[in-house]
Amino acid sequence: MLCGFVFVKINELCVRNKKENKFFKKFLDVLLLCSDALGLAAFMVTGVVVALVARVDPLWLWGPFFAFVTGAGGGILRDLLIKAKDVEAINGGIYGEIAILWGSILSFYLIQTATDINPKQLQFVVISVIIGAFITRMTVYMFNIQNITFRSKNEHVN
Repeated sequence: MLCGFVFVKINELCVRNKKENKFFKKFLDVLLLCSDALGLAAFMVTGVVVALVARVDPLWLWGPFFAFVTGAGGGILRDLLIKAKDVEAINGGIYGEIAILWGSILSFYLIQTATDINPKQLQFVVISVIIGAFITRMTVYMFNIQNITFRSKNEHVN
């Protein structure tokens, strides 16, 4: 967070001094994207752990739901509060779906190993899920994979 704050301040100084550096702007964009993808992955795992600690049942349903809420809920709430025209996490690229997918994988793993938990294996699975969610989010961004949209009956194709 401190690094992000420093880079934003440096960017503001560059813009104020009319020295817009395209390389630096691209670097900041990549830094923001990586931070966003890592945040999504970390909060997704947090959501599944919260569901586990709260002993909700069935975990296969509530684990992915809590992963979605903690991973993408903040962005959705932000867009709703600022009355944005489009809620980016819903109408934009695939975002919440990543949390649901990887939250489901972690939840099913926890269900399967509930009676015989191996801490080293659990650590490996959690790290793998975080890396998988991170890579999935980066791939969605790099290839500009959009969410599925449906037309209403009133929309006509020309």
